This record gives sequence, C-alpha cells and structure tokens, in this order.
Amino acid sequence: MIENIKLSTNIRQWVDISTDCKVQIWISGYLFIKLPELSHKINNTLLDSDADIEDLSDIFSNIKGHFSIVIQFQDILFALVDRIRSIPLYYSTNISNCNIVISDTPSTLLSYDSVFAKNIESSMEIAMSGYTIGNKTLYKGIYQLNAGECLIVNGASFTKKSYYNYLPIGNKLIDRKTLSSELLNITINVMKDVIDSCNNRQIVVPLSAGKDSRLIVSALRNLNYKNVKCFSYGKKNSSDMIIGKKLAERMNYEWMGVSSTDKKHKNIFNSSEFKQYKNNFETLSSAPFYQDFYAVSELKNSGWIDDDAIFINGNTGDFLSGGHITKKLLDGNIKDLYNEFLEKHYNEWKFLRNFKNDSVVVDNLKSLFSERVDRNICEIPIYSMYEFYEWIGRQSKHITLMQQCYNFFGHEWRMPLWDNRLIDFWEKVPVDLKYKQKLYKDVFIKENWANVWNDIDINPNNNKSPVMFLRLLFKFLFLFLGKDRWHTFDDKYFKYFLNPTNDYFMLGYLQWLLDTRGSRDARSWRIELYLNSHNINLNNLNQ
Repeated sequence: MIENIKLSTNIRQWVDISTDCKVQIWISGYLFIKLPELSHKINNTLLDSDADIEDLSDIFSNIKGHFSIVIQFQDILFALVDRIRSIPLYYSTNISNCNIVISDTPSTLLSYDSVFAKNIESSMEIAMSGYTIGNKTLYKGIYQLNAGECLIVNGASFTKKSYYNYLPIGNKLIDRKTLSSELLNITINVMKDVIDSCNNRQIVVPLSAGKDSRLIVSALRNLNYKNVKCFSYGKKNSSDMIIGKKLAERMNYEWMGVSSTDKKHKNIFNSSEFKQYKNNFETLSSAPFYQDFYAVSELKNSGWIDDDAIFINGNTGDFLSGGHITKKLLDGNIKDLYNEFLEKHYNEWKFLRNFKNDSVVVDNLKSLFSERVDRNICEIPIYSMYEFYEWIGRQSKHITLMQQCYNFFGHEWRMPLWDNRLIDFWEKVPVDLKYKQKLYKDVFIKENWANVWNDIDINPNNNKSPVMFLRLLFKFLFLFLGKDRWHTFDDKYFKYFLNPTNDYFMLGYLQWLLDTRGSRDARSWRIELYLNSHNINLNNLNQ
C-alpha cells in the first residue's frame, strides 16, 4: 500500500475495488451500488482530462449506504467519509517525510511522532460533552474528517471540502397526507434494500422498549424476513428487557436477554478483550461508546449468533424525526439556541460550566457553522441550526461509534434509519410535524406493522429498583418544596440506582455521592476515565 495511506485492514474490512492500474481505490462499509459500476464512475472521472478532482465528491454525495473511501491517482489522494462519518478517517501533515498521511486509526498517526502536543481546548470540549468540535482531536497536528467531508491532496497542497450538510428547514408546501405516504414508502424501500443486501444471512437486532428498534424489527417481519434474532440487555426487570421479550415473542423471533450486573460489567471491562477493543477503535476525538459491548460479547462467546450475522440497530430515528426539538427551539432566539445546546450537550461536568469555557464552546460552534454553511444565518430557523450542530457533533462523533463494537467482533452492520433517502425526507418535513415526533408516531402507530405498536407500551416508566419506594416517599415530601429542588435531590441521591444497565459500575455510591464537581450521569465518569488514559486531568481543565 502507498506510503501515505495507512488503513487498518486487520481491524476493518477494506476492499480494493480498483479496475484500472492507474487508479487505486479502497472502500470500507456497505453500498447499495455494484462495486464495478462505482469503480467505473471513479475511473471515468479521474481519467477525463477535463474533469475536476472535486467532481469525485459529487459521485458519493447521493450514493446509498455507509462507507469511507480512499483513492490514489498519480500524485492525487482523495479521501471521503459518508454523511454521518460512520467509518472515521484521520490525517496528519509533515510526518515521516510525507506531505500528508491518512489513516482510519489515529493511533497509527500518533505512533509516527511521540512529540504531538496535547490540545487543551479539545480536552476541555471532550470533558464537557464527550467529543470535540470540528476537525480537532486530542493532539495538535492530528485531524479528522467531519461528517459529509472529503480531503483532496494534490501534490504538495491539500484542501478539505464539505459536500453535504444536514440542515432541515422544512417545506410547508407539502401536505401531511403526502408526507405520510412518502415516509411509509421510503421506509419500505430502504428496508427492502437492506434485506436484499443481507441475502438471507442472519440479522441480529438490539431490541429496546423504544420506537426505533421496534420499527426495524417490525419492518423485517412485515417484509417476511425470517432469519432474525433479537436481544435486549440491562437489569433483569428493566423496561428494555421486559418489552423487548414481548416484542420478539409477538413477532415470533428468537430472543435472548443479557442481564446486567456490576460484577459482570467489571469482569468484561477489565478483560483483555475490552482493552483490545479500546486500543483498536481509539478515536482521539470522542470518549469510547461501549453501551452494548458486554451484551454483544456474551452473544458472541455463547455461540448464539451466526459468525456472519449482520447487526441492525435503530440509530437514530428519534433524532431525525424531531425527537430532540424542544419548545424553546420553536419560539426562542439565537441566544436561546446556544443556551439550550450547552445545557443539553455540554453539561457532563457542571464545574466546567463557566463564562470562559462556555464562550470558547459557543465561538467554536459559530466558527464551525460559518465554515460549513454558506447561508445568511437570519434565514435559518434556530431548530435547524440546533439539529445541524447535533448531527455534526454528538450523532456522528458519538452515537455512530456503536457500530465499532460490531466491527470488533467481526460482524457487518446496517443503519437503515440513517439512509440518505430518510435523511433527505426529514430535512423537508415542516417542524410542526417533527415536534414531539408527530409524523413519525402517527404513521407507524397507524400502520401497526407486526401488531406491535398499539398494545405493547413504548418506553414505559416501570423501574422496579428496590429504592423506588424510598424515592417515592421523598418525592411526596418535596411536593411542598418545588419541582426544581426535587430534581436536584433526585439526581444527587437516587439517579445512581435507577440506571437500567448498571452503567455506574466503575464507581461506588459513596464516590458518586461525595463528588462535588457535578457529574450529569455515568457517561461523565467514562469521559474522565478516557481523559485519564491520555494523562489529562479533568480537574486541571478549569484553570
């Protein structure tokens, strides 16, 4: 492989689809296009003397699937990630006598030079949210491609280009009936394409009590795909375990519940297997996402799933369909936008929330928006800007990392709810039909695929923790003290026990109780552990 291209073929499956000796093409992921056809399009573009190298991004902007691609042609290097950065790519300049080195593993770049300095601003961003803003990583000189971006290296020069932005403004001219019909048809066509790509192989669905995984598995049943297994994980009596089992039984799919205990978590996360996972899939730009690692590990080691099984989860129907739009984003102004975004996404550690840190975050967000979006900010609704920020931040840098777990255990995956056709659809839906997921719920509850939408609860609040009685007693006493005081007290003293998946296994209750820095949830502590692994002290970031 060419000196300045370092792809981890032992970690991810990279396929060489080159058909012309002058053009080398490597791709990872899955596409709903025949690879020889794709190779032909690329070759025609590059070998056309009148073509512009940037024309390559036009080829990929509307290709269905999730992938990354790297192309070498003479002294031209082209690298691109899809609309949601499902397979990350990283680059660094002026190392190992190369103008630029690109890789899918940033640790490969880090190994070239031991003197990469820590990026304190990036560290602070990760501490506050779990991920960096823009192209930065934890180390100066190592960068990443954001969602919808490509990198073009032409001789000694290189440019970074955004070919896609998720900016849902809505089209008020389209009526509700038309949109309902379109959503239904698009979803069916997307799932048909997924089914065709799986070619009767076993599909494995992580099934929760929510809407998105229910949509996936009920669509599979509605389309009569039989080779499906479902699993749920969490505490024995959690909603996901109880409802997940009911859903699978209703659809006549085999189901396994992977119970969660502190001991099980500690054994797995202290294992050599998990350490290897963290090392192989290090991002340098986001705290690890390992929510379902222990469950997939148990499924794999038990032999319950096929070696060539394909995982399909529900990421991320709730976001695209408007589930994260709040009332303030409908009625507020630009100041409300940033206040709302900080509260939702930059509040992992309350002691880091001060004027200085908040200002740095907001300034970096504004710079990112102006860099990517060539439009007058006054023309764009604040809910749309909010969704842009979440798409390019939390969704593409954190949530999509769930797929890496499947890669680690040697499995393919699909993300049908992030299909380009559904992304394009939700961009044009008016906000009044996205707010509280009105259109999403109306369509699929009405259709009631596999008869699992009407009489099986969606996300019921049936926590059966032994502390619930004590919690209810205190909640009654706080009726006279106000909701704000109650929520503060509840978060401080009871939140630790109410997590459905034992996510707080890494610390004891006393440590949680006595900490005065204001952690929001278990993820806050995972962020601290991640920064510690890079010798970054969380407490020093507030100076």
